[in-house]
Amino acid sequence: MIAKNLVAAAPLYAVLALAMHPAGAQTYVFKAVKFPKGEQAALAAINNGNIAVGGTFAAQGDVLNCFVLEGKAVTKLTDPNGAGGTECWGINNAGSVVGDYIDGNGMYNGFIDVNGIFTDINPPGSLHTIVNGVNDSNAVVGFYLDAAGKSHGFMFDGTTYKTLNIKGGKNTEAFGINDDGDYTIDTVLADGNEHSYLVSGKTKTEILFPNETQVFAHQINNVGQVAATTIDQNGLYHGGVYDSEADAYYIIDDPKATATLTYGINDAQTLAGSYQTKATGPSIAYVATGSLP
Repeated sequence: MIAKNLVAAAPLYAVLALAMHPAGAQTYVFKAVKFPKGEQAALAAINNGNIAVGGTFAAQGDVLNCFVLEGKAVTKLTDPNGAGGTECWGINNAGSVVGDYIDGNGMYNGFIDVNGIFTDINPPGSLHTIVNGVNDSNAVVGFYLDAAGKSHGFMFDGTTYKTLNIKGGKNTEAFGINDDGDYTIDTVLADGNEHSYLVSGKTKTEILFPNETQVFAHQINNVGQVAATTIDQNGLYHGGVYDSEADAYYIIDDPKATATLTYGINDAQTLAGSYQTKATGPSIAYVATGSLP
């Protein structure tokens, strides 16, 4: 698959996270989302109504078959053109869902689903497109591959496409966007590591978790808090939140997990993602409730 795999997640445990920037501690409770035995799952985003989107899959590299989670109800979502599968990556507070589908020719196409009406989103010159994030104005961000196989981030406001790149970067991907139009973007620089940025107007801020070697920034809420996944010096995955208003970084892991990945955050600071309790899996979707200081 083209889109980044959502791997890892955890059952119901309370976790005391460490504030990496001087700030108080915060307590989160992780709750696993149950699926039939043999199915792995991950959540990619959660809105203020605590409705989340994500995907299920049998093995790494498979298509993440889209579902919408509302309470305990899991509803499959399929783009009518998705002969090869449908993946969901973002949801806004009105319930509009974005993602990608694989058509009969094996091509990835971006989409937005507004009240059950699916509309393709494919920037000019794109060969494959993934839509990752959507705000309440239905402005979206994501990434596409051009004919040369190069990856570019993009933004689409319903009328105009804007290409988003980071100087010197490759494999660039925009992931989350809030109602102010602030967005997150990830890229690989010359050091071979993933670097992430928060872009607000003309200001671009690199998201640098202390003691972490790589950062993958994902969804962003309306108070400037960014859900992230980090990789430490030992190659271990951690869930994290960057609070841009407080200039604070938090690692938030389930204590029973060997790897925690955080993708979604809503305005109430509820988190969504996946975790693993064993090095080889499986991936378990989670919702974590709590609050930052």
